[in-house]
Parts: sequence; C-alpha cells; structure tokens
Amino acid sequence: MNTPDSAPIPPAISGELDNAESLTKSILAGQLRHSLTLAAGALVTHGLMLSSDTQTVTGTGLMIAGLAWSALDKWLRQEAVKLWTKMNAAPVAPVAPAATPINAGKQDATPK
Repeated sequence: MNTPDSAPIPPAISGELDNAESLTKSILAGQLRHSLTLAAGALVTHGLMLSSDTQTVTGTGLMIAGLAWSALDKWLRQEAVKLWTKMNAAPVAPVAPAATPINAGKQDATPK
C-alpha cells in the first residue's frame, strides 16, 4: 500500500489491518456461500431449478461476488492511498498579495 508519494504505514498497524481484512473476507465469503446454497435449495424445492444446477448457481454467484469484491477493494485502496498522501503532504504557506500604493494610478489633485 506504500507508494513513493506516501508515508509508509507502520508495520505493526499494516499487519493488524491485513489480518483483520483476511478474517472479514473469509467470514463474508462463508456467509455468501451459505446464502446462495439456501436460495438454490429454495428454488429446487419450488421446482424452479434442478438439484444438479445448485453447484453451478452457487459457483457462479460466488464468482460474480468475488469479481465485485476485488473491484471494490482495489478502488477503496486507491482512495485510501490518496487520502493518506493528502494527510501527510507538507502544508503550503499562503502567499500574501503584493502591496500596492494607496494612490496608485491617480493624479495628484491637490492644487499647487
């Protein structure tokens, strides 16, 4: 997740994030697999699908979910790197406008 433009994430935090992310992915994948199997079982029960198609439907659903998860994960990582870079960028000092004389461009109207 480190890029040349960003400050590195400390290894301890990076490792903890990877472990938590891996656990989350495995839990969600298991829940999705069981949900798809349940839905396929309901379709078989009502005669809308053959029991031999259950594995195909479950596998296809998992494949589509895996592709969507991968795309979302890649996009979120890019956004995180942008945010990390923005947060660690050196602050830019404001530039004061150039001073202009009070009578700039005016003719002296006082009589001599």
